[in-house]
Amino acid sequence: MRIIVSGGHFSPAHSLIRELKKRGHEVALAGRKYTFEGDNVESLEYQIAKKENILFFEIKTGRIQRKFSRHTISSFLKVPLGLLNSISVISKFKPDIVITFGGYIGFVVSYAPFLKKIPVILHEQTQRAGLSAKLISVIAKKVCISFESSRSYFPSKKVVFTGVPIREEIYTIKTSINVELGYPVIYITGGSSGSHFINSLVFKVLDALVAKFVIIHQTGDSQKYDDFNILNKKRESLNQEAKKRYILRKFIYPDEIGYVLNTADLVVARSGINTVVELLSCGATSFLIPLSHGQQGEQLQNAKLINEAGIGEYMEERYITPNKFIEKIKEMAKNIKKYEKYKKEARRYVVLDATQRIVRMAEEAYDEKTG
Repeated sequence: MRIIVSGGHFSPAHSLIRELKKRGHEVALAGRKYTFEGDNVESLEYQIAKKENILFFEIKTGRIQRKFSRHTISSFLKVPLGLLNSISVISKFKPDIVITFGGYIGFVVSYAPFLKKIPVILHEQTQRAGLSAKLISVIAKKVCISFESSRSYFPSKKVVFTGVPIREEIYTIKTSINVELGYPVIYITGGSSGSHFINSLVFKVLDALVAKFVIIHQTGDSQKYDDFNILNKKRESLNQEAKKRYILRKFIYPDEIGYVLNTADLVVARSGINTVVELLSCGATSFLIPLSHGQQGEQLQNAKLINEAGIGEYMEERYITPNKFIEKIKEMAKNIKKYEKYKKEARRYVVLDATQRIVRMAEEAYDEKTG
């Protein structure tokens, strides 16, 4: 079976690609070559595709935006080009099935095979479906959901509950990072693209952080803000002992994430759904800062899951100051056992065989197609 995987969120897509390849299927990834439009920084998905010899097709397209801005028209005009780009990819690879994880790239990659009568399977990770997912569901053969709360957004006959695919690396320690022992470890991340807001907070309180903790900080590699280089200069100004306690990285790669999550006493992060599901899965004590302008308050809803599970807390961006940020980290680190006692119970929010469920769905769709 030949399958194109696209989207949206790369972590679950990566988990699915690995499982499909393990079962002997031919798989290609359609996605972003660069992290941000206009940057020449390679996206994490493209870097991993090269490293793992995953056939990669770059998709250049625009977005269909909910709110009007100065970019709305120019972005929308790129959508037909993205569709033509996707049709070309479909013609070259000739997939039997297309599996999409949504997003603006998933939209064009889904409609291209539909025009050629190739089955499309949509996976929706969030609790509230976005515009792209709703549009894709119209032509999708099946819609895999991760939360029952998203069922109502899609045609009921197409919906199947699967959960969110989880990277197996979060459970295994494959590659270690040199961490100084004797201090609590804080892992700070804004996701693969980074968070300028979180990076800026760290810059302002770095001296206070490294006085009490070892910090593993993943910044992303945005050329717009240049956060990594700015923070690296700040790191160079620290004394030698403090410098050892500030581990600065653009990316944390899949073979490193298991070590990082198992070593960290506390994770500070945004609350995208894949981040939240992985934190729930390994019961990581977490302090989350939801993205303030996400769709329909999606990240705030995700952050509430961590709080509900008992393994962490959240604070909305608008209420955070550098002082509140550092005080919350100190407070949670001091009371870490309060959260750790819920570690095992947190896994009840997670479907551990989600990846296998989606693969079965694809294989059934292929069997039905080939008769």
